[in-house]
Amino acid sequence: MISKNMTSLHFAAEAGSKKITEWFIYIGQNVNAKDHADRTPLDFAIEDQFCYGPIKAAKNETANLLRKHGAKTGEELKAD
Repeated sequence: MISKNMTSLHFAAEAGSKKITEWFIYIGQNVNAKDHADRTPLDFAIEDQFCYGPIKAAKNETANLLRKHGAKTGEELKAD
């Protein structure tokens, strides 16, 4: 899903691309960047409405990587 203010990290997380997500983190992209609906890359990584099998596993690995680097969901950021 494409929405306003999404970063390349949002797209990588949504795709479950751990290697690309890792690269964007390495070059300093904000793991808590928010789109217009206050969703972070982690929100996109944990969204699995239509994901099964290897895609779901890849998104889980990507979500774990983001968490390791301090990522939070939009809701968690609001609560802070």
